[in-house]
Amino acid sequence: MSTYTTNTGLEKIATGAQSGTWGATTNTNFDVIDRAINGVAAVTLSGTTHTLTTSDGSLSDGQYKLLVFGGSLGATNTITISPNDADKIYFVYNNTSGSQSIVFSQGSGANVTVPNGTTKVIYADGAGAGAIVSDLTDKFSMSSVDINGGAIDGTPIGAASASTGAFTTLVGSGDVTIDTNTLKVDTSNNRVGILQASPTVPLEVGGLIFSSTGGFKFPDSTVQTTASTGAYAQPYAVTSGSSNVYAVAPSTALSAYAAGVRVFFEPNHTNTGSSTLNVSARGAKTLKTVYGEALAGGELVSGGVYSAIYDGTDFIMVNSEKKLRGCVVVQDVVAIAHDSWTWFSFASGDVRYDTSSIADYTNNRFVIPTDANAVLMTASSMMSVSGTDALGAAVAGISSGSPGLGSAGNYTLLTADVQSGSVGNFSTGRYVCASNVFEMPLLNSGATDSRHLYAMKYVDISAGSGTMAIPLTVSVTILE
Repeated sequence: MSTYTTNTGLEKIATGAQSGTWGATTNTNFDVIDRAINGVAAVTLSGTTHTLTTSDGSLSDGQYKLLVFGGSLGATNTITISPNDADKIYFVYNNTSGSQSIVFSQGSGANVTVPNGTTKVIYADGAGAGAIVSDLTDKFSMSSVDINGGAIDGTPIGAASASTGAFTTLVGSGDVTIDTNTLKVDTSNNRVGILQASPTVPLEVGGLIFSSTGGFKFPDSTVQTTASTGAYAQPYAVTSGSSNVYAVAPSTALSAYAAGVRVFFEPNHTNTGSSTLNVSARGAKTLKTVYGEALAGGELVSGGVYSAIYDGTDFIMVNSEKKLRGCVVVQDVVAIAHDSWTWFSFASGDVRYDTSSIADYTNNRFVIPTDANAVLMTASSMMSVSGTDALGAAVAGISSGSPGLGSAGNYTLLTADVQSGSVGNFSTGRYVCASNVFEMPLLNSGATDSRHLYAMKYVDISAGSGTMAIPLTVSVTILE
């Protein structure tokens, strides 16, 4: 009686058996051997199960070395290797349609899954009911591999012993981290950090940036190869906005506000009160003077150029200071009586300089802006005298018409005589008499008529009679 080999089912003819017919059995055995050595079988799958059988003494699919599985699958197909006591090594290719995996099983032990479109070398250990199937492809150890296509998925490269890798193109779909924070590519926020594990701007460097050759190229195509010796500068732009609201969008956008950020800008309109500045749409911040005060109006003039530094809360104007508003009035020669105080009067044609509408021609007074903190007044006179002791002065007047401490609602600026001397000292020429500079703090700003400033003329003729022609010039400066 014939027996059979365990793994391929070759028939072993008993001694003296099959006389005259053993040739057919032998030919079948040769075919089985051929399949086991170089045989390729195309196996069509359907459904969810298939049995790969090795039959004793006859040809079967389980005897082939290479198995190419085809067919259309709607779910995973499990292939059972039979019998479970046969050792088998297969090269398998999942060429099915439907993007489904196939699973190889021989017993209750481990199985091997072959994803759609992939090839594996598998080993069934023939251990009977508990037989396992192993993936020999997972166990390859090669000193030299040339991969010209496909993908490497699911495992780090060089995990056991990292080495050098050379890449023509490196493409990643997620974050890249090298040495914790040496290099961090944050793909979610499109940021790169060098020595920064969590970059907050498009490129954040935690140390020195050094260019050994070439220098640094800027968006305007200029290249800096040496240290700048000029003044620190930031991009300049004309603002947009209205009604004391200013927005500026420099060509190099500001990524975030930080204390010390400096910006240069040209206002598109003159402010009339407290104002804000918004740089690169990072949020409106209050503009303040170098004294930390909110703007009152007129500090930003359309067409001017200004600089401001962010202090962590507000923008402080670098080129802002107490504004000076001036008005110079030239009075024609007017004859006044001796020992008399006379209102200093003027017409529009006498005003030589007026930036703030300080001069009130109708009421012969100076109007102090509401945001003023102090007033400076000077007076000078070219007097032509003969045999007299004379002086000229300018005084912040009061409505009563004489110098003194003033009445409610009006400021008083008291002055001493400008210049005086003995009778006849001025008989031979013309002399310039100039007052000191008088400062008047604005203390009673809540009083009635508190923003009006008057000047007065005085002449003292020692002879006690007659008149004196005094061309008097008065200068008023408003300090804000």
